Amino acid sequence: MKRLLFITLFMCPVLMMAQTATDIINKYKDLPQAMYQDMMPPNYKEAQRNAYETMGREYIPEDVWNAYMEGLKTDEAIVFMPIPKPFDEEKQKELRQELEGLKGYEFVHGVKDDSIPIVSNHPFREVLEVLFPTKSGTTRVYAKTKGEKLLDVMIYGHTPYMDVLKHRAYDISKDVLEKYVACLPAMREAANAQREEAIKARQKADQEDMHNIFMALQAAEDGDCLIVIGGKEHPELKSEEEAREWMEENNIRFQIENVLTGDNLKAKYPQTDKKVVYEFVLPSELKQ
Repeated sequence: MKRLLFITLFMCPVLMMAQTATDIINKYKDLPQAMYQDMMPPNYKEAQRNAYETMGREYIPEDVWNAYMEGLKTDEAIVFMPIPKPFDEEKQKELRQELEGLKGYEFVHGVKDDSIPIVSNHPFREVLEVLFPTKSGTTRVYAKTKGEKLLDVMIYGHTPYMDVLKHRAYDISKDVLEKYVACLPAMREAANAQREEAIKARQKADQEDMHNIFMALQAAEDGDCLIVIGGKEHPELKSEEEAREWMEENNIRFQIENVLTGDNLKAKYPQTDKKVVYEFVLPSELKQ
């Protein structure tokens, strides 16, 4: 009887360990510090199709795209934040052990605690390195495969600020994956180029905004501005202060004040050579 009790107690912790990817997700997603996200909401494939039509079609053949999207079954993630309580070292260790012990899953590639990349000889390693690059933090990628098919991927990453657990279920051939990932570098390069152009455009716009603000302040000091009250230009008024005094004297109340400079000014008042326009919109204009 004592021997049977010892065996039962000894085996209990093992039986409590998660046996599948779904078990792990369900176990950890309800923790206080966990934020679970289904990455494939009802409109997911429609949104991905729109993205493909916008940019992807230029880089990925449609048959390859369709085969990849058809093969992607589940995409979900859990982010462990240090609030309201940390995802402590004990839980991190337990999660790593459960990932290592998942039946049918093999380590593919990742980064050790000393930030040194480690790789395996897994047959899907090259495609998964493209799909799930692990260049920062301490992230490991595990995959479940059957012959030439990828069935599941589990990714766990740890950084000083958060931990991330990601799960993707697939039913997709290695041939399709290889064709798909072969297209990604060129598409990512184009996306990065677009992002850099957007950043430059934003920086230029910010500089222009600062210039316009400076010009508006300078114009206000020099009286180089156009005053518009109730849609009527008042060239006799030389500043915002004069406009407010005039409206006070004439018992006129405005509702909105707009300050136009740069392209906005030129578009609305192409006839003026002033550097700034002060518009005072009256309540009666808003009712029209």
